[in-house]
Amino acid sequence: MPYSLRSEVGKGTEFRVYLPHVQKGEDTISKRDVPSSLPQGSETILLAEDEPSLRQLMTRVLRTQGYTVLESGRRQ
Repeated sequence: MPYSLRSEVGKGTEFRVYLPHVQKGEDTISKRDVPSSLPQGSETILLAEDEPSLRQLMTRVLRTQGYTVLESGRRQ
């Protein structure tokens, strides 16, 4: 999967991921492909998010799934 990354001091970081084109009306996901539960993990994740409420929600969800979360936000 092609991607690009650009980062500028004082401006932030931009990630671009290029997904394959899918024809309209194509249904490539069947019910058996959809997981019935969220994946569990034991890894450590660095979560970088400027919006405090979104960062807190994401941290809570990841921790309930067993991950250790290190939070990073915008400095005031």
